[in-house]
Amino acid sequence: MPKPSRAILEAIVGRRVGPLGRIVAAVAFLAVAPHGAAQAGQAAGVGIADLAEVAQITTHRVSPDGAYVAFQVMKPSVALNRYRIGWYVVRTDGGTPPYRIADGGQARLPIFNTGRRSGSFLPGEIAWSPDAGWFAFVKVRDDQAQVWRADLKTGAVQQLTANPGDVERIRIGPDGRTILFAVGRTRAEIETADAREARLGYLEGANTFSVLEGPLWPPCSDGRARQRHNDTGFGVDRRCALTLWAVDPDTGRERLATAAESRFYHRAPDRSMTAVFLRGMLRDQQRFLEARSAGSDAVAWFANVDPARYPGFLPPRRLWAAGNGASVACRLGDCVTRYPLGLWWRDQTNTVVFLSRDGHNTSQTSLYQWRPGSDSVDVVIRTDDVLRACQQTGDQLVCLHESAISPARLVKVALSDGGQVPLADVNQDFRKLRFSKVEKIEADDGLGNDAHAHLVYPLTYRPGTSYPLVIVQYRSRGFLKGGVGDEQPIHVLAANDIAVLSTDAPRPGILATTQGHIELNVENYRYQVMRRGASRAIERMVGDLVDRGIVDPDRVAITGLSAGSRIMDVALLKNDYAAASASTTSMIGAPPNLSTRADRRRAQDILFGGSPFSETGFQNRKPHSIGLNADTIETPLLLQVADREYHLTLQTYHALLEAGKPVEMHVFPDEYHVKWQPAHREAVYRRNLQWFKFWLKGETADDPVDPAQYARWAALCAAHVDNLRAAANPANPATRAKAAGRPCTRVTAD
Repeated sequence: MPKPSRAILEAIVGRRVGPLGRIVAAVAFLAVAPHGAAQAGQAAGVGIADLAEVAQITTHRVSPDGAYVAFQVMKPSVALNRYRIGWYVVRTDGGTPPYRIADGGQARLPIFNTGRRSGSFLPGEIAWSPDAGWFAFVKVRDDQAQVWRADLKTGAVQQLTANPGDVERIRIGPDGRTILFAVGRTRAEIETADAREARLGYLEGANTFSVLEGPLWPPCSDGRARQRHNDTGFGVDRRCALTLWAVDPDTGRERLATAAESRFYHRAPDRSMTAVFLRGMLRDQQRFLEARSAGSDAVAWFANVDPARYPGFLPPRRLWAAGNGASVACRLGDCVTRYPLGLWWRDQTNTVVFLSRDGHNTSQTSLYQWRPGSDSVDVVIRTDDVLRACQQTGDQLVCLHESAISPARLVKVALSDGGQVPLADVNQDFRKLRFSKVEKIEADDGLGNDAHAHLVYPLTYRPGTSYPLVIVQYRSRGFLKGGVGDEQPIHVLAANDIAVLSTDAPRPGILATTQGHIELNVENYRYQVMRRGASRAIERMVGDLVDRGIVDPDRVAITGLSAGSRIMDVALLKNDYAAASASTTSMIGAPPNLSTRADRRRAQDILFGGSPFSETGFQNRKPHSIGLNADTIETPLLLQVADREYHLTLQTYHALLEAGKPVEMHVFPDEYHVKWQPAHREAVYRRNLQWFKFWLKGETADDPVDPAQYARWAALCAAHVDNLRAAANPANPATRAKAAGRPCTRVTAD
């Protein structure tokens, strides 16, 4: 591999470097090392700092010659409350360490069709030159997204564009050197329109303005996909098309793309990271993951098995192949999946290789091989670990691999037998940590729908001892970091001798959220919202752990975010838990849902037989509302919410507060559905850990998140015990003993 210049290395490590400089540079920024590097000894269990600053590979792209992989890494810094982002390059033969070639700039939050953000991150954009001598990438600096280039031969990194709009996607043009890039509205256009509308007032109900988020600007279309944002309630037409530009990588001269370049851009498969991210949100694709053979005219694809029957999100798809004018479907069960993850040809064997999620509740990742026309499918890999974002290079794939106790690493996978060669580990210090045992649990909800979970044992687990348990939701695959939304520090809880049940909710029927599909999926949606299927599955799994003597039934806590908060609400309405923690609550009931998503309001009206203002609609909602049943809730509840979702939690919070129930809420500024700021995530981790240790174990921390919290919590505990005593059945001494024996009573506030 070409070496970066000594000047670049010295800039990276901050001092002069000697003959070993390249190895030093490889570990200076993120301790990036080959996956297989040995480490001596073991440290203690996982701590808050370990989880809060886990680095992630957000983008990787194999070079055209298959010799290199360029990848982007994001590492959060709690102290700085920002992300350090860098671009790295590593050889695919795995023989040398990766090295950092470029700074990645600022993190970028995607804008969805509603003009809102969710707190997730947009993967970095990258395009390799045909000779693999350099690659272009999009970098955000000073809140402007522009095209940059990194040269592998010289190590030089330079900004190429200074466009008045933000670059969305990039691709190498038909001449093999010009960089094509798409741009939406200019920054000046948006600022001018915002100033004009602010003077005149925004039209309510038009979804052009949010009190919490400011002006809403949906993304521009590339002209190939139907504009969907008007379907979500935009009363003001904000549609726009992306403009295609071109830049000369040698001179930096920008110009509008030619008609020929535009045809090439739209004809070529869009493998940009932005496109991949957005394609995952589509709900009505007829063809999916089309793959063409490099050595023949053969093509393979996945297609909806029955579009009329499955018009919603994630329909079952069947593998097809075609060549020499004939098409053939794979009629085997393994060839039908709701979650196809990748599709490739092995030209030398004339076989199709595909990656999919399957197994019990789609909890496994499997790599299959099928020869078109054959009546058998070979299993190359089947694992509970996660393989994702795979790209082909010859007869191998370059993928991200993660397990329950290992964050994602870059590996090379042989298509012939599934053998793996490690390429890069951006969290090598995790191999020094001590993880507890993880047990996969397969279950169901008693209604015919599969569910699964991972039981993370307490670090010092002793058979015959019953432990407190925290239930984390609502997806459990790959590295068990913090559940959906990443708020519950799973392995840290285990290191503090609290068992964790990381659950994955059942996926019944056709999933759909758009208004056009709600009517077709009412029963499925009612199952999720009203029939308590996920909470039933959780109850069954927890009951089994109690019967096995692993879990103390009086010290079980539950958590939730997004759909998980709805499952948590259902559970709290049915049972008393020792504690709970959530980022949002579902707010079903009255006052009506304050969400500006009109399709969600209409969907709830259909499900509950009318609006919240109608007698029928109100009565049907009431049994499912925490706020309207606050007097029956005895579970201490911690709410850590984003400022943009604060209003959705007010009903629950004030109803519990006025009913004298133990509830506490913290609001985080400049946050979204998923919290994106590293300092906030660390604070949420710490507070959740301390909350559960207080309520489940009667323990306090030497470093409370805020100095007064234990005084507040002691008061909540006293009120909680009084409530339990008042509600206890005088004829049943066990209920009074339960009230008196709460672990929190062991803590005396100063």
